[in-house]
Amino acid sequence: AVRLFLESANGRNLSAAYLSALKLHLTRFAEAFVGDLEDITTLELDDYLRSISDAPRTCQSHRLSIKQLFSFAQRKQWLNPNQPTVADTTERFKAPPSEPCIFTPAEMIRLLAAADPITQAYLVICGFAGVRRSEAERMTWGAISIENKSLILSCQITKTSRRRVCALEPNAVEWLTPMVEGKNPQERICGGPIRARLDNTVRSAKVEWKQNALRHSYVSYHLELFGNAPMTAKNAGHDVAVLEQHYLQLVHKSTAAEWFNIRPSSIIHE
Repeated sequence: AVRLFLESANGRNLSAAYLSALKLHLTRFAEAFVGDLEDITTLELDDYLRSISDAPRTCQSHRLSIKQLFSFAQRKQWLNPNQPTVADTTERFKAPPSEPCIFTPAEMIRLLAAADPITQAYLVICGFAGVRRSEAERMTWGAISIENKSLILSCQITKTSRRRVCALEPNAVEWLTPMVEGKNPQERICGGPIRARLDNTVRSAKVEWKQNALRHSYVSYHLELFGNAPMTAKNAGHDVAVLEQHYLQLVHKSTAAEWFNIRPSSIIHE
């Protein structure tokens, strides 16, 4: 079941990071249980999930992968599709709330200065337009509309499978205009997974990497600078209520203005 599910997942337009996590979680799951899926009980699965880690976020991530497997089994009629699976009835792991990690303008300048052209494009569309890493890795140059000052993310790209148009701030337009010239609209901006390039950039810039901090930075600074939660949420493909709960007044307006004033000339002057 695990093998067939992973083969099916590989055939879909999923990010490399997500596929890697699925394989890691479900390979471990398959090694822990012998027999049929329908023989596993909720108590057994609860005990297994609790044994994975002391970190609730890690346990919940494994739980969601296993839920995907059991849903796949229902679609294949290996399990009854008309009743909840044992994965559905396991305990949910909730991590304690924490404030989003963000980059300072000075850190962003150092990252951009150390980055190669492909990584620079990634930093710009994630940090100045709020695009998710998985979305950025799937984006093509054709998604950038300099004329309309926007990014157009198709439903095949977005995490929510809903088309999204993100308005570009002037500094992002200034960065992206020369980058997009002469590029094939069908060519992926990042060419695939960006992790190795980011690792090289972080080492060169001597900046501590913070998971999802580019997107968190965009949302935090944009919300503070414009004070318009629906507009920020629309650009980032976020929920307004969650956005206001986690990102409201995390930064000073002067710092937000500095963030959206980082331009190519900022790098030359460093």
